[in-house]
Amino acid sequence: MRKIIPLTLVILMWSGVALGQEWHTANQVTIGWDPVTTLVGGVSIDTETSLIKYAVYIKNAVTGGEPVQVTETEATEFTITLGTEGKYFLGVQSLRYNADGSSLVAQSEVAWSDNPESCQDGEAFGVQYFEAPDKAGGLHVQ
Repeated sequence: MRKIIPLTLVILMWSGVALGQEWHTANQVTIGWDPVTTLVGGVSIDTETSLIKYAVYIKNAVTGGEPVQVTETEATEFTITLGTEGKYFLGVQSLRYNADGSSLVAQSEVAWSDNPESCQDGEAFGVQYFEAPDKAGGLHVQ
């Protein structure tokens, strides 16, 4: 019995079912994040020499496929519309450009929604989308 419990936990984690993680059911969700104002070492970013943008990603929580970049934005929120049924994690990567935004000079790791350390109040989450069934037809009085 002892061997089954750890194996079950590994299977659950691999399949995208994390314990203590909240799943939001929607085909469209707005994700927001805190603005990045410092470099990794804690030094404030000089806005006269650097421009911060963000790359927003989704990845399939079940298959673990390659992340897909949805957009790049200067805003600290973005609305994602899911077109394919499934379970997804959302990610945001900080991008540092030169002042005029013409050249990417550095980037952070991606902060994923399944990592409590990246989430507000340590609450990891995912988004699941289910397509609606077709409407009923052939209505009649019985």
